[in-house]
Order: sequence, then C-alpha cells, then structure tokens
Amino acid sequence: MATQHLNAMQRLQRAGDTQGAVRAAQPVASEQALADNAVAAAASTDRLGRAVVWIFGFYLIGKIFYVFSGGSAQPADIILAGLGFVVVSPAAFLSFLRREMTLTLMTIWILLVNLVWFMITAKFDFLGSNLYYVFNLVIVVAALSARWRQIELFDRVVPWMIGASVLIETLFLRVGGSGGMLRSIGTFRNPNQLAYWGIIVLSLLLVLRRNKPRLIDVPVMLMVLYCEVAAASRAGLISTLVLIMIWAWFYLSTPTKRLMGMALGTLLIVGVYTSNNILRAAESGAESSAIGERLQNDNDESQVEERNYDRLYRFYQYTVLGSGEGQISRFVRQGQANMEIHSTFGTLLFSYGIPGLGLFLLFIVTIFRRVELQFAVYLLPALLYGVTHQGLRFTLFWALVGIMLSMARETSPSLSGTAAGGTAAGGAAPIGRRERGMAFLAERAGRR
Repeated sequence: MATQHLNAMQRLQRAGDTQGAVRAAQPVASEQALADNAVAAAASTDRLGRAVVWIFGFYLIGKIFYVFSGGSAQPADIILAGLGFVVVSPAAFLSFLRREMTLTLMTIWILLVNLVWFMITAKFDFLGSNLYYVFNLVIVVAALSARWRQIELFDRVVPWMIGASVLIETLFLRVGGSGGMLRSIGTFRNPNQLAYWGIIVLSLLLVLRRNKPRLIDVPVMLMVLYCEVAAASRAGLISTLVLIMIWAWFYLSTPTKRLMGMALGTLLIVGVYTSNNILRAAESGAESSAIGERLQNDNDESQVEERNYDRLYRFYQYTVLGSGEGQISRFVRQGQANMEIHSTFGTLLFSYGIPGLGLFLLFIVTIFRRVELQFAVYLLPALLYGVTHQGLRFTLFWALVGIMLSMARETSPSLSGTAAGGTAAGGAAPIGRRERGMAFLAERAGRR
C-alpha cells in the first residue's frame, strides 16, 4: 500500500500536479505516524509493565510487615490496590466483572446481605465488611494485571522476591524467637497469619516455577517449613505437607515415584498428628515442643466451641440466606469470646448463606476448569487451611487467585483478548495497541 502511494505521488510530481502530489503523500505520512505511535506505545507499555512487576515484587516483601491490627489492610496491600486503580481503566474493570461473573455475583450478594443487615441493625461493622470484599476484588484485578503485562519478567522476578521475603521472615524468627510465647509470630500479628502466609508464598513459588523449582529454591522451601514449625499451626503444617505432596506428584516422572512420594507425605502427616518426635528430630527448640503440646492437649469438643463452629447448628436458620458479617455479639454465649467463626467456609455459610458459599465454590470450580490442573491444584492447600481458619481477609490469597486467572488467559485464546490491555482485566488498552502496532509494522514491511 505504501509503495502504491509513493508511485502515485511520483507520477503526479512528474505531471506537475503539486496539489495532487501533496494529497497522495498524506496516506504515507499517516501510515508513518501510526507506526511511530505504535512503537512509542510499545515502549511506554514495556516500561510501565516492568515497573508494575517490580512493584508487585516489593509488595511481597512489604506484605510480611504488619503495621495495623490483624485482618486489616496493611500498607503493602494499599499500595497494591492503588496500583490496580492506576493500571486498570474503568472500562477494563467492568469487562473483568463481566468475564468473571461468578466472582462478581458472589461479591454483589455479599454486599447486599451486609447492606440489609446494616439497615436492620444500624451497625456500621456490616459496611466495614463490605469494604474488605470490594478491596479484595481490586487485589485480584491488580495481581492479574501485574502478571499479564510482562509474563516472562513476572515469572522470573517474583520468585526471587518471594525468596527474599522468606529469608527476611526466617531471620526475624531466628533473632526474635517466640518472644516467650507458645507460638512464634515473626513480623505478623498472630501465628495463624504466619502459617497462612507460608502456605500461599510456597504455592505461588511452585506455580511460577511451573512445578520445577530451581536449586536456589530448595533453601526457600526449607525456610518456609521452618516458619510453619515456628508458627506451631496444626492446619498450617498439614496444609504445607499436602502442598509438598502435590508438588511431588506433578514433579516426579513415574507412577512408582509418585506413589512413593504420596506414601512418604502420608506418613509425615500421620507422624505430625500422632507424635511430635519427627519434629523434634528436625527442630529441637521451643517450636517443636509447642506443636507437641498443641497436638496432645486439644480435643475435638473444645475445638468446636473455641472456633465457634457450634453457631452453624445453634443458629442454623442463618445458613439459608446469611446473618451478615457483623454484630457478632448476637451469637456469643455468656463468658464466650466475641470472635467470628474460625473457618473460611463456615463464615461464608453462616454470614452469607447457601448462595454465598455456593458462589464461592462455583468460582473455585471455574478456576480449576480454566487453569491447568497441575497449577490450579495449588489453591487446595490454602483452601484446606481455610477449613479451620478464616482466610477471606488475607489479601495474599486473593493475589494468588488473580495470578491463577492470568494463567487461565495464557491457555485460553477466548480469554486472552479480554485480559490484555493496560489492564489485563479486559478491554483494549496499552498491550492491545502494542499488538496492533506491531502487526501493522510487520504487514507494512512485508508489502515493501
């Protein structure tokens, strides 16, 4: 096309038609300007994409430092959410909501339930709960966008930042110890946060390494195990061992090796539940003693009341449409601590009823259907931990969900188009312009 315009312009010049030559030159100038704009947009997108990746990496390091109370958004979370608002356009965010309809419907249902209970009780903590879920939705989009802009760079940089965060946390545990407490907390507010963090960062590391950790990752994995031992969380230890079994299953090449790995993992889980001797052999400090004491002293009946599972049958009527997430005093017995249900699934069922829990489970199923099993399965340890702990407000879990959704777009052509963009959430944006610009330049060069 450019050659045809050039030939026409030369013919008009030879014929003396100056104005015609100028008109013929305009398409060439327009094509050149479009090409220049495409190159400029590509360079701008690359710079922004690299910056976003590094910001996400430093978010992982900052995430371990808790400034505000447990369950609240921390400074690192606020930075990541702000990043989402910067790189995701409103149109792209709406496109994401349409694409991830199950997650959208779950969030809408949660907002409606809490809004109704706020109108009934005039208690503002219901509205505060709504803010958490909107915030976590933004975290999902921010994590999805951060990886989609620069997939190769993200998968190369973020594992190193995970390693740095694990090293820093381990040093804090070694220097600070348990502070005289039964369980260590490190830089977190409570040991459960430490345990949950370890599960998610290890899952994220193995996902980004595509089930093939490098030699440098082995010390990181061992340090995560040390953090789990220091936290003395039964659910954390079991979930971590399940995580390692999952990795061994997909990493080991033959059925025999896989069976051996599964058998070893099963023995480890039985060992942790029945005795603390295995842990004493590996860690002869206060941490192993703490685990042994917790494993031996608690019983199932005390756990049901301590974790408030009894609300599910004492106030069973709320499991239909939900009691909202607020004014917990409605369900607290005399002398009982004013605490929420210690379970992700229990909280969803009791607070948001069958629709809330059903939509959450359906959303998880959609991830498993769209992401390769060998990667989607790494959501299971975090979900397993959520059986006995409330992990819905832990933003790193939602960041892991966002990265899973970005992997779904890698393998699904029908999704990749809507995930591109200075958004990665949907719609046409910087990456879309870059692709169109590069295609234009390639076509133009071929025609020449």
